[in-house]
Amino acid sequence: MTRNHEPRAFWRGGRNVRKAQLVSRHLSADFVDQHYEVVKRLNVGSFSRVNLVRERSSYELRVCKVIDLKGMDPHVLGMMRKEVQILSALDHPNIVRLYEFAEDERRQELVLILEYVQGGDCIDLLEERERLLPEELAARIVHQLLVVLNYCHSCGITHRDVKPENVMLSSLDDDATCKVIDFGLATPYKGRVKEFAGTVSYLAPELAIAQAGFSMAADIWAVGVTAFELLAGTSPFGKLQEYGNECDPILEKLCTYESFDEDLLQVFRESPGHQRLWRSSEAKDFLRFLLAAEPEDRPTAAQALEHPWLQRHRPVPEPIAPEMLRTFAGFAEAPQMHRSCLFALAAKGRHGELDTEVVEATFADIDRDHDGKISLQDGW
Repeated sequence: MTRNHEPRAFWRGGRNVRKAQLVSRHLSADFVDQHYEVVKRLNVGSFSRVNLVRERSSYELRVCKVIDLKGMDPHVLGMMRKEVQILSALDHPNIVRLYEFAEDERRQELVLILEYVQGGDCIDLLEERERLLPEELAARIVHQLLVVLNYCHSCGITHRDVKPENVMLSSLDDDATCKVIDFGLATPYKGRVKEFAGTVSYLAPELAIAQAGFSMAADIWAVGVTAFELLAGTSPFGKLQEYGNECDPILEKLCTYESFDEDLLQVFRESPGHQRLWRSSEAKDFLRFLLAAEPEDRPTAAQALEHPWLQRHRPVPEPIAPEMLRTFAGFAEAPQMHRSCLFALAAKGRHGELDTEVVEATFADIDRDHDGKISLQDGW
């Protein structure tokens, strides 16, 4: 039985093949039983269940998330549909990949087949390392997170829920690849977004003070809070559970926030990460750079990536094989239909013998301006 996605999608649009055209959309959730077998249950919630599944033809492990839509609030349903739309459009090695999905009206279920990221999230990493991460590892994670935001912002998308729990890792080793997840609050950016959204411990001060519109600078603030937590081992403003799930104590800290030096430097110096591992002056300066009180004083993602702290800890790129560069050049010069077919085969093909982490690392080395695309501007 063939899958009921739209084959003509490959040839819609302009010169380039769009990633959204390579995500299979189904009318029925029956495709899951036809093409996947359940390996184990990963999680069960009030309105969803998550299974680890294996694709029958390629034997690749993926995640199947089934969301019960019965009685769901229309606003929440709209957010889920928007997340599917955004994940279908975004294409970056550090963003979790959506392979296929179905909104089954008969079953009233939304089914997503997603990339399997087996290392846990950054909170798991902190717990595994007793909240004491090497500075180089923290910088590596923050670098990859900013690369994702630079790509998203260049596409006109704000994430709006950046936090350690939404940064998954390929492993808990020092050379892990990051995958950003949970685009449920993400939205196209057209000026400031007039909606209060996000996790309170990672909200920017301007959102706490006046619930001002969400801007890209608020994403950068959340990266700063995440970097603080990775380096210090503690949250700069505390977590909800520390205050009996009350938001007000955290919001009060944000409303009176003046600067990193005034409000957080001493907290950072007294943290486990600084006391036991001693953090560099460059790390403190990076936090100062991102955690500016005024949104206009914060860097863009591209500017933050140029900070000396990240540059000092950035891995040395491996030499790129000439054969790979010739392959890229041949692909770029191929006729449009040829490129479309190759892109489709790569997206749907069997990757069992392919070291995808090596491919993703090579992409990152070639993408010198961190915009998520390989172009002449990258110097090739």
